[in-house]
Amino acid sequence: MFKGSIIKDHLIFLKESFIISMKTSKEYKLNTYFMITFDIVLVLAKLLAFYIILELVGDVIQWTILDYFIWYVLILIYWKFYWMHNLRGFSRLLLDGGLNQYLFRPLSPYLQINSNKMSFANFFSGILLLLLIYFIAFYQGYSNYLFATGVMVLGFISFFLVRNTFEAFSFFGKNLNFVSNIYDEFDSVILRFTPKLFAETIFKGVAFLFTGVYGYFFVEIMKGNFLEFDTYFKYLFLLSIQFLIVFTFIWKKGLEKYEAFG
Repeated sequence: MFKGSIIKDHLIFLKESFIISMKTSKEYKLNTYFMITFDIVLVLAKLLAFYIILELVGDVIQWTILDYFIWYVLILIYWKFYWMHNLRGFSRLLLDGGLNQYLFRPLSPYLQINSNKMSFANFFSGILLLLLIYFIAFYQGYSNYLFATGVMVLGFISFFLVRNTFEAFSFFGKNLNFVSNIYDEFDSVILRFTPKLFAETIFKGVAFLFTGVYGYFFVEIMKGNFLEFDTYFKYLFLLSIQFLIVFTFIWKKGLEKYEAFG
């Protein structure tokens, strides 16, 4: 009964955080309009870049411009939904003692910090973009929607785990932005050319460790291509488990260290 009450309290907290985010977005409509406009410009610019890339490596990648569109937009959705559950700026809470306010409430500090930055505008935009890529996938005559959606969900979980693990390292070094920056530099290369372009290089395995891989598999599976997913899924799954273990350890030890010195 007590455990059920705790779960209920956490669900109520998440609900109220979402409602507050929704009301804030409603109050500042202009921000939402600007963000959607920016998304449109960003996607169009990326499509132009992808068109140029396809002229150079289209025979290797074997994707259409709409395949590229779905892949990139899905990655953009990852980032938008990340604003519903993230530890961005966590190092500031540690440096200014802001973490204290979350430690003395009868709720999980992790849940409170993650939910504190909920962005309904990003959530709303993400839902619209998600509907758009499914519409295009249907237009393209894709299949395996249910399986591909499962892969997409795994992508969300993996994305959150990796990003929040990097942020949690701040417990031990403060402002370790260079760690995630190094990851982002490699990640940006993969996001320009898809993992497929690295298939015949020594970086083949490495390419499947970054953000774009689940979006890549999402497209490939809906196109009926399962071979690479079958080969790499077990490694991706094990990697996610490792990140979960590492994050749990860092979070537990970090809170102990913070309580001892905070």
